[in-house]
Amino acid sequence: MVHKEKINDRSKIKAKNQLIRLDKPHVLNTLEEIESFSRSSDKFQIHYEFFKNFNSESTRKAYYQDLKHFFAFFKIAFKKTIRHPRQVKRFHVVAYKEFLSKAGTIEGTGCAPKTIGRRLGCLNSYFKFLMEKSLIEINPVEGIKRPRQEVVQETNFLTDDQVKALLNSLSTDTLQNSLYRAVLFILFGTGIRVSELVNIRFQDYFKKGTYKVLKIFAKGGKIRLIPIKHEVAMAIEDYIKKYKSEGHRWHREDYLIRPTRNNATQITNKGLNRSTVYRIIKKCCENIGIFDRVSPHTARATLITSLLAKNIDLYKVSLSVGHENPKTTKNYDKRRRALQESALFDVDYF
Repeated sequence: MVHKEKINDRSKIKAKNQLIRLDKPHVLNTLEEIESFSRSSDKFQIHYEFFKNFNSESTRKAYYQDLKHFFAFFKIAFKKTIRHPRQVKRFHVVAYKEFLSKAGTIEGTGCAPKTIGRRLGCLNSYFKFLMEKSLIEINPVEGIKRPRQEVVQETNFLTDDQVKALLNSLSTDTLQNSLYRAVLFILFGTGIRVSELVNIRFQDYFKKGTYKVLKIFAKGGKIRLIPIKHEVAMAIEDYIKKYKSEGHRWHREDYLIRPTRNNATQITNKGLNRSTVYRIIKKCCENIGIFDRVSPHTARATLITSLLAKNIDLYKVSLSVGHENPKTTKNYDKRRRALQESALFDVDYF
């Protein structure tokens, strides 16, 4: 079991957890290092097959990062590097689960149950795959109980009036403001995920019949065509016009939503990273006095909640936001109604 010391100084917390951040030289950073755990004769084939078997690039990246996280934990906690997956025993995975629940984040706090479940699920898939390839005889993850998939912190959603105030506060006087405006109009107007937003290419915005649409490569490797309202299209057009007026150009394969500047490399012909999108929505909300915890998913939650509150058909909303199961969409409505419709307000003895 890995114990976490009580540390009050935030800088010390970062220093203590930098080993788990996976961006330091002594931590496994490359696919080649992971590949060295399998037989040298077919090591590339083995791991190429494991990762490429997932249709979604986001899934492949998430699993890759989760595997690196476990290998880094193993090296730090047990003072040795895994040379072959056969070295991993059940108690190693149990210790990893315990670590995640108590100190698995960069801040040194426990991970959310969904995060723990995802990381254990990744390990289970990985070792099960290695069993199929006869590299190991026993899956060390099998039988390890995963935490209940409860939401620790529900995603906040904004009211319709707050969204109107937010979108009306954005101008197009500068390229940066036009970028912010396009990002927020797309997020609140379509409810797409941040991973889908940052991967939109210039050729993925086009007219189909009488509609302007965005072609989205969605979760699970699915492709969705999303019709957008006139206001969203205008925000995109204003951004494109402003970007071109400053001498920038797009090729069809270039990312549509790009940084306005890059102080480090001066290269702007790339997609926004997720952290930038988080900062944009947080900054714009704070500018109008909204200091609640917000994220790109806030826009998705807001759109779903707003549509359900207007009694739009659940199945129609589910299809529009790309949920495979309408029950997932219904959960947003349950959260909204949980307090205001509580039966406890009906008691008569107060």
